[in-house]
Amino acid sequence: MANGSTPRAEAAKGSPISLMQLCTRRLAFLCMAGNDPGVEDLPEAVAHDVLQYIASYPQASCAALAAAWLCFTQRRPPPELHLTKTACSRMYLWALPTPVWRVLRELHVGPMQELCDADLLPLAGGEQLEILRLVECPRITGTFLASLQRLNSLFLQGCPVLDENTIIHVARLQLRRVILSGALLISDRAVAILFGSRSFLTETDVQSPTWCLEHLDLSRTAVTDACLDFLCCRLHGANVVALSATQVSARGIRRLAMALGLSAVMPNRPKVLVRSHAVASALRSIETSEPRWSSVATKALTPASGRHALASGNAINWPESA
Repeated sequence: MANGSTPRAEAAKGSPISLMQLCTRRLAFLCMAGNDPGVEDLPEAVAHDVLQYIASYPQASCAALAAAWLCFTQRRPPPELHLTKTACSRMYLWALPTPVWRVLRELHVGPMQELCDADLLPLAGGEQLEILRLVECPRITGTFLASLQRLNSLFLQGCPVLDENTIIHVARLQLRRVILSGALLISDRAVAILFGSRSFLTETDVQSPTWCLEHLDLSRTAVTDACLDFLCCRLHGANVVALSATQVSARGIRRLAMALGLSAVMPNRPKVLVRSHAVASALRSIETSEPRWSSVATKALTPASGRHALASGNAINWPESA
């Protein structure tokens, strides 16, 4: 391997690693060295860890990593992929064999500045895809969504150029969870399109949705109180509605909470409404990191209002700036 690195050398550089981690790394090094570790016989969890280690390994050349990646994915198509903070991530997508795209259930990519919609067109052949997450991919416009046949959860976080055309594609997919946080061009009109408003659509466009959205995140978008009529009427099955860092007023948040039976129980999450404390605690497993506005909440709340929110268990009275 590059730099004469070995699993033991890697372990010596940092804290001790477990036997399982050592075995995982050894198998990954065998793949990167062009040897055969018998990938077909590996347990599912071990195969997943080996592939993720190859994807995140920083020292080997991209050519060596690509060879190991291609060998592994051809012989052991993974049900989920996490390509995050990896210099070769886009190359990994290009190198994926067609059978892998067809069996993928989850794809998590980003941050990746160079990722574009064309890179994701092979998803059109996917029959199993349930979860797609793109984080901080500024060139993504969402046009690739037109080719998707099925999807359960769509997380587009920090993709600033998503717009109304993106929403038309989203509306055609019967999604349970939609996160479009940081899409700066998403406005009240886009929300109307999402819910099939005939005010903005032609008769042949999106039909009124028949699905039940459980989670909608429009944080850091351009929505205002004007979208609340749609949200109040169409989100009665929602467990999470997030509108942080938007122009929706505190009064509008109170109206939405009352209409949907939701509460704001997290003082560090302004304008985030949830069904219960259990739903709130589960948000960490959905979101990849602390939201950028978490520190804004502390500044926006006065000490007195913060204490009142905590004492009442309902932080519904957020300042307009939150």
